Formats: sequence, C-alpha cells, structure tokens
Amino acid sequence: MNEFQTTKDLIVRDLDGIYLRARIDGHWQNRCLTDLVWNDVEAWINEKWSDCDPILRADFILKIAKHLHERLRALGDVTDIIVKFAPDLKCPDCGADIVKFAPDLKCPDCGADNMKTEMHMDKFQYGYGEKAVMLEAEIPFRICEICGFSCTDAEADDIRDAVVIKYIESQGAGKK
Repeated sequence: MNEFQTTKDLIVRDLDGIYLRARIDGHWQNRCLTDLVWNDVEAWINEKWSDCDPILRADFILKIAKHLHERLRALGDVTDIIVKFAPDLKCPDCGADIVKFAPDLKCPDCGADNMKTEMHMDKFQYGYGEKAVMLEAEIPFRICEICGFSCTDAEADDIRDAVVIKYIESQGAGKK
C-alpha cells in the first residue's frame, strides 16, 4: 500500500494490539488497526488477503475477531465501562447506532452502588392548558437493589427531550 489516508493528527491509543506498518504523512509507522481510519484498514485487508485461499482468509478473520473480543472484554473489565445504545441516535457519517457510556450509578438515598436500570414507558405532559398533549417515551428508571429507591436521571430527560423535539417537528411539518 502506498500512502494511507489516516493523518498524523488521529490520536494514537494502541487499543487493539494488532499492528501493521503504515505510511502516514510520508513516514512509516507501526499503528494499531483502531489507530487508522476504516478505509485504510479495509484496503490493507483487501491487499493482503484478497488473493489468498478462502480457508486461510477465514482463519485470519477468526483470529482477529477472537483477539478483538479478548481486548474489548479486558478493556471493559479494567475500566468498568457499560455501553448501551441510545434510542434513535445515528452517527451522521456512517449511520451506525450511537452508544452512550452509562455513568457509575450510586443510590442517592443509601449510597449503595447496586443500582439497576429498567426500561419503562413513561407518559408525560408537554405544554399547558388547551394546547397540552400527552407524549410517551421508553426511559430508564434507576432502581436501588438495596433500599428500593427509584428515580430517573439526565438520560431519561434526554430521551424525553428527543420525543418533544420529534413532536414539535411533526407539528411544524404541515404548516407553511
């Protein structure tokens, strides 16, 4: 491969541990797959493995998948990250689901860190008086497994806000 599309400005994190030689901004470097833009990774895989025996290619892909599985699991265990998908949010570049990292949840009542999350439909009023409407959204309720305290938080507020925005947009779509 000649020059990679990845620029030297991309933050090098060394997360995945699968290194290859990449010519970036005129200089050869060792870079992890996750420290390259996807187009470079895809081009590298196609260049190195497109003409090989399909069994070898499948074995190569399985080994990469196993390695990435182990690295991601270890990364999540070390950092105690829990990822959940944000409803209806898509990446503007690729259309993939956007994920949110759940905060460290501690019970505001008893201080325990045994808060679980349950998704429930929530009906709420938007507006006042004659123009008030009832909207609904599936939101996370935080429930302490020790004392039973339950509440919603900023994540639920964000979801409700998104429902209100969709409602406003739907009302404005027919007006000129």
